[in-house]
Amino acid sequence: PEDYLKKHTREQILATDRRTSPHLPKEHKRPPVPKCHEAPLVLRENCAKDFVQLNKIDALRKPAVRPAQKMADNRKGDTFFLEFSGLVPKFCMKK
Repeated sequence: PEDYLKKHTREQILATDRRTSPHLPKEHKRPPVPKCHEAPLVLRENCAKDFVQLNKIDALRKPAVRPAQKMADNRKGDTFFLEFSGLVPKFCMKK
């Protein structure tokens, strides 16, 4: 039984380097990802905007959010929205 042919013995093994991809040449490889301690820190020291103050002004200028109208379904407190229930006509809710 040792004299018989083994699997794939007649196929020629190519002597190319199989570790490199044939589709991407070496000069087109991307640079490696930097390590976490090598990453440059992006600081905005010269930024003249005061984002906290801008957020305060935006919050003051926005209209107040009205709570959605709900109705209690039973005495346990299960609630549902009136707008989606069909109990209030749609034309009354137009702005």
